[in-house]
Amino acid sequence: MQDVQRRASALLRCGRSRRLALLLTTLALVLGSLGLVLTLPHLTGTARASSAAVTGGAGATLPYVEMEAHQATTNGSILGPDFTLGSLASDAVDRQAVLLTSGQYVQFTLTQPANALNLRYSIPDSASGGGISATLSIYINGVKQPQELQLTSKYSWLYGQPNFSNCNANDWNDTPGGTAHHQFDEVHVLLPQMSAGTTVKLQVDPENTAPWYAIDVADFEQVPAPLTQPAGSLSVTAPPYNADPTGKVDATSAIQQAVSDASAQGKTVWLPRGTYLVTSHILVDNVTMTGAGPWYTVLTGAPVGSNGTGVGVYGYDAYDGRTSSNVTLSNFAIEGQITNRVDCLQDNGIGGTLNNSTISNIWIEHTKVGMWFDGPLSGLKITGCRIDSVLADGINFHRNVTNSSVTQTIVRGTGDDGLAMWSATDNVPATGDSNNTFDHNTVQSPYLANGIAIYGGNGNSVTNNLVTGSQYRGGGIMIDYEDFGNATAPFAGTTTVSNDTIRQTAGIGDQGIQQFGALMFWADSGAMNATFTVSNVEIDNSQYMAISFDGGNPISTVNMNGVNINGAEFAFSNKVSQITGSASNVTASGLTVASIQSCESASSWNITLGSGNSGWSPSSQVCGFPTGTPTPAPSPTAPLPTPTPSPTPSPQPAPTGTLVLAINAGGSAAGNFVADTDYDQGNQYSDSSTAINTSRVAETIPQAVWQSCRWNSSFTYTIGGLRAGSSYTVALDWAELTWTAAGQRLFNVAINGTTVLSRFDVYATAGYKTALQKQFTVTATSSGQIVIAFTQGGADNPFISGIEIWQSAGGTATPTPTVTVTPTSTPTPTPAPSGTLVLAINAGGGAAGNFVADTDYNQGNQYSDTSTAINTSGVSNPAPQAVWQSCRWNSSFTYTIPGLTAGTIYVVKLDWAELSFQAPGQRVFNVTINGSPALINFDVYATAGYKTALQRQFNVAANSSGQIVIAFTQGTAKADNPFISGIEIWKPASSPTPPPVGTLITAINAGGTTTGNFMADTGYNQGNQYSDTSTAINTSGVSNPAPQAVWQSCRWNSSFTYTLTGLFAGARYTVKLDWAELTFQAPGQRVFNVAINGTTVLSNFDVYATAGYKTALQKQFTVTATSSGQIVIAFTQGSADNPFVNGIEVYQA
Repeated sequence: MQDVQRRASALLRCGRSRRLALLLTTLALVLGSLGLVLTLPHLTGTARASSAAVTGGAGATLPYVEMEAHQATTNGSILGPDFTLGSLASDAVDRQAVLLTSGQYVQFTLTQPANALNLRYSIPDSASGGGISATLSIYINGVKQPQELQLTSKYSWLYGQPNFSNCNANDWNDTPGGTAHHQFDEVHVLLPQMSAGTTVKLQVDPENTAPWYAIDVADFEQVPAPLTQPAGSLSVTAPPYNADPTGKVDATSAIQQAVSDASAQGKTVWLPRGTYLVTSHILVDNVTMTGAGPWYTVLTGAPVGSNGTGVGVYGYDAYDGRTSSNVTLSNFAIEGQITNRVDCLQDNGIGGTLNNSTISNIWIEHTKVGMWFDGPLSGLKITGCRIDSVLADGINFHRNVTNSSVTQTIVRGTGDDGLAMWSATDNVPATGDSNNTFDHNTVQSPYLANGIAIYGGNGNSVTNNLVTGSQYRGGGIMIDYEDFGNATAPFAGTTTVSNDTIRQTAGIGDQGIQQFGALMFWADSGAMNATFTVSNVEIDNSQYMAISFDGGNPISTVNMNGVNINGAEFAFSNKVSQITGSASNVTASGLTVASIQSCESASSWNITLGSGNSGWSPSSQVCGFPTGTPTPAPSPTAPLPTPTPSPTPSPQPAPTGTLVLAINAGGSAAGNFVADTDYDQGNQYSDSSTAINTSRVAETIPQAVWQSCRWNSSFTYTIGGLRAGSSYTVALDWAELTWTAAGQRLFNVAINGTTVLSRFDVYATAGYKTALQKQFTVTATSSGQIVIAFTQGGADNPFISGIEIWQSAGGTATPTPTVTVTPTSTPTPTPAPSGTLVLAINAGGGAAGNFVADTDYNQGNQYSDTSTAINTSGVSNPAPQAVWQSCRWNSSFTYTIPGLTAGTIYVVKLDWAELSFQAPGQRVFNVTINGSPALINFDVYATAGYKTALQRQFNVAANSSGQIVIAFTQGTAKADNPFISGIEIWKPASSPTPPPVGTLITAINAGGTTTGNFMADTGYNQGNQYSDTSTAINTSGVSNPAPQAVWQSCRWNSSFTYTLTGLFAGARYTVKLDWAELTFQAPGQRVFNVAINGTTVLSNFDVYATAGYKTALQKQFTVTATSSGQIVIAFTQGSADNPFVNGIEVYQA
């Protein structure tokens, strides 16, 4: 399965020879149809210092000073370190960034003179895709500059999994929905001259309108003056060419004519300072083309959707039977306008076949590939170039490229391999690329595939490079024998990887099936029978393994001498039938497991061990990957927002009675705890580097219990031999050994089939390496068993440190109060719309009753479960069972209902029955109708339960085209995929009118589950959950109080928003906000603001100062719904800590 995953996900080439990912698509569909989502843990932290014996590579000599935002001075929020695919921080250069909102800033202090800034940043996408534009203010030494940074997200934000099945179509989904990729872009600007010590502040002022700004790195550069025209050259702006340097008039023909004339006359083409609109390829042969410098001379232009259009400088191509030679390109920039990847189009920055040519000081952005060269060709030298924010490879030597090199080049944010040699053999001798070098280059943050990849060939080398931050379907440096449509030439001679540094690789495949390492050898299409030399390589903070052998086929003669590994789960992973070679001076520290990772037979490993190896051993094997390697997060620069703390707790009382059994989960016998037993599956992990803080737990438990754990995506302990029907206290013990931030591990616990903890977060409850105990009163089953099941809850994997079973004294247990999930209340049936049924669609199914077979959708999958009937008691006039028992699902999909009367109000009724998940938080999604949010972070199970009918209806005006467009996308937590069972469109008999005054429209238990008439938390955009059920909340100060469960849970964050939808536009409502302060016990410790529909209703509000500790407080406001039928409630920081809310109620006014 892993080999299938790798073959399908492999490095997705551009150009004429197409590589497809059909196997991957099939695999994802099969897994999805089965309801399977596989996830793997993630590593956090920073690399430790390298061994003195190994220096690795420094990469390119940067023409600028790269400054990390998270190491600068800021009052914003630091994101990361985070390896979670799709998170903003994971796409940053070192997995950390700074998030800014209104009034916040990040300030850099220059270490050397500079007069220019290049900024890597992210701002949000638009709701429908396509990006937004915004500005960001610049201050130099505290003085605001007249110029602002002009930012856009037009060229970023791709979603889900790429689809490479149609060479002439977009490879990526560019409308929101699914895992986000390519979240950062870059902008550069010339500034006044600044000396060392100057401060440069980027600040969100009132005129800067993006909802948020994420800042990754700022490159400060001393840009030299523009170059002058070379003697005897032909200027493209001079007669007879008269190219327009303002970018307003198409300059393509003028530049092409100058190039043709210069080639014929043996002269140089001069591109003076300016911006030139280029709408098709400039063809070059036997010519020099140079500009005033990449900061001054820019070629730009958008494609028109046909091959060869848009900006690009190309040689003649060997595929067409003609090649170019003796071309020199230098000192200009190419800025494409490509927003998605179409592999059959030639919309690269530089391409063709360039023999004996030189490319230097070229800056390429926003093309598909930076540079793609088709051989046979020889003698191409690329040096001192920059490539960022492209849709595919940075540079690719494709098909019999020889004696060529890339040096001193910087590649950042690519959508495929940063640097690649691909020895395709179509229509050429099968000798492959040979004697090529990638030397002294820096490759950062590819959002797809590898930093550097060598696909077959003879005698190629990868030396003195710095590679950081792979994320998806790839790793650091890949040595790969794999066919992609056309055969790849096998490896021959000696392939060299030497003097390289590889940092923070975290590549993972779709569905979590495949892990990628820092240095990878991949034998997919056959044995790799050649020599591979690895020396002086530094590998830091590789999430899974440092070095991997994969693909299944034999790999021979991998000779390693001088490899230093700092931080990984394993030093080596082996997934081939046989690996031979040698290892000397391979040292490792900070490993999760010192054994090698392998599910192959022990005889497959035939690496001869020389001297100097330490920190790892092949003498034992582990099949599978543990949870992340715990490393402390760095201390960010103050000042920073104050995190919301939990109050100092009283210690959890020790269980009383007789101890029946205590299990050290994941560990050996310690004290009265027996060695790990009674589990069904899973992995072990331990960290004894520091003691666990046990101040929260009164019971004396050995440190060894807190310092070990069992973990897996799901696992179960079955405790037998108990007295059937007797009451026991189950004490569950945890200490978080890995994560150092809330929300990074969420899981569920059920005992004897009843959920006792949902989306439980050990760190958020107790902190890092701090003991935590939860106790539950449980009755043994009729079989004398207690069954404890752990399942994923939205982030990473569940774990447990210790399990204790106590028989209470005298047969009556007196444990802490039982924690149980509040049962879902019986809902009032949704009233059936009155009027005429226009259309009813059985989503994912065939015709049934007055429901037509599934139609009007754009994409997705079908699923059905007819094994049991659906409970329809909660809906009026229910659809046929066949509708509830089938559904359409996908990471995103849309229904477009045509043929309606433009501007007419219709009632849209959406039907669901959850057929897969049986716990809250496992499927959370959004619904928009005609572009307006209708449901945000909606959870069918949390609202209605399993296999229970649920309906939501909305009053919607058909758009100007007579359509109603219903879009389904994944929610904030990316918890599984949206789905729909049925869609009904009704034309009401008369215009809908609001319900009577005082009618409860909606009630939300913020941060909690369904209770009473409060639905589970929904409608929010971001944030964290917290609860404290240790004592009851005093509700004497409010009338008609909500259930205790509402006051005892909350949502909190530095800022967050609830969007309540489906209301009557222009109608008046009463909004009640419910609070109980669960943390602070003094005034002034939490102060925040609340705005409703853009109007501030509470400013510097202090719940404790108003009501006290654990005392219910309610504020109500009369609000008019917007023209979209919404009420938007925004919570932002005041002068202290973070805002929160416990409950939200909306009544008709």
